[in-house]
Amino acid sequence: MTLTQISNYLFLGSLALLIITLFVKGIGRRGMTGYSADPYSGSTTDLQFENDHRKVIQGQDKLIKNIFKSYFIWISIIGIATSIVITL
Repeated sequence: MTLTQISNYLFLGSLALLIITLFVKGIGRRGMTGYSADPYSGSTTDLQFENDHRKVIQGQDKLIKNIFKSYFIWISIIGIATSIVITL
């Protein structure tokens, strides 16, 4: 197995881990909009966003903080960076 092959497998594995982690921590936890007052609404309307503006923004901030606290995100970013360095 050559160094290039190892780098390719490391990159693909890290990218898969990144996608899975973002899906589980992000969309999987809150859904597409995070707004659950109207179960038939597929997206947040302007009126809903206007009434709950602070709540929506705080929820988005909390979601981003939780994503960046995850060890799997940092492991996958380090793996991608390492594979790029190995390729050089």
